[in-house]
Amino acid sequence: MGPYHVGHVTLTRLDKLCSTPPKDLISLHQSFDISLGIMANVRKVKSLIHLRIENFDIVLRKSPTPLLTKEAQHARDLHRKALDDPIGPHSYLKDIDDLHEKFETHWRKAFGSYITFAYLVKDILLWEQFVIAKLLEDYSEEHCSFNPLIHKYAEFVIQKDDREDNTMYQKHVVFPLEEMMLSRDWMEKKIRTVVNLPKYPGGEIQRLINRCDWSNLAEALTEDRDVVLKVFGNLGFDKNIPLDQEKGEGILQSINEVERKYFSSLSGSSTFELSAYAMKISTKQTYDHHSHISQSPWTIASGCDAGTSPTTIEYNDAVPLVRKVGRKAE
Repeated sequence: MGPYHVGHVTLTRLDKLCSTPPKDLISLHQSFDISLGIMANVRKVKSLIHLRIENFDIVLRKSPTPLLTKEAQHARDLHRKALDDPIGPHSYLKDIDDLHEKFETHWRKAFGSYITFAYLVKDILLWEQFVIAKLLEDYSEEHCSFNPLIHKYAEFVIQKDDREDNTMYQKHVVFPLEEMMLSRDWMEKKIRTVVNLPKYPGGEIQRLINRCDWSNLAEALTEDRDVVLKVFGNLGFDKNIPLDQEKGEGILQSINEVERKYFSSLSGSSTFELSAYAMKISTKQTYDHHSHISQSPWTIASGCDAGTSPTTIEYNDAVPLVRKVGRKAE
């Protein structure tokens, strides 16, 4: 572990008076054996912890990626806890050193060069725009267009297991989704639907309802709610172009309304109870496995009887969704 950098100050420079220049907080804390030296070193340790806290505060004001923000907040809070401990910070030193090193490594990965950072920002904004458009498409009656690059990224996802070199997939799919703290598996399912043709009338949520695919509908509502809360909860990655919070509220309201209509309780894809209405239409509707309707990445669950032609639920029979982009469901 090398000396820590605090702005332009390293721990080695801060500890010039130590007989053996330390490499981390623990070695700084233990570099004297006599009581007076220990007291002096405790002050040095606390001074460095305070400097780290100041730096974390500066980083957080600059609004890094959601994952970096989470790590910086956690590291800062533990540094504060160490600083405020009446017994002293010694019991926290290994943990806060490890967190600090982890954060520095992560920061260098994201901001190693202006080119790396620029690509990451572009990808995060692109995924942000995609997920909002996709949610509006699935929970509204309006068609949303997608950036042409999304189709390219969908190809990276589809071909990831067939290519020896997955560099582009790692760079443009895995890395930005990790930084956004979004489920990669779920987002990959959503982006695959972009290249699936023909499109299902009314979107993927309507398809799941029409097929009585309650397990996958439960998963979609649960995962989509989490996506809305994370994307709109961060107020958008680019604070100069804030997200339309009304859109987020409208999508969330539609998700809740679909849940209330088809589930009496819902806590996940495998933990739910159907509403009386959902059970009623399940007894009436059957699913034809030879239907020519296009498949979706979501596996078709046998929620309805198979073997005969399906009885389609009219679109208007489903919960009215967001009627116009940017407006709440009425």
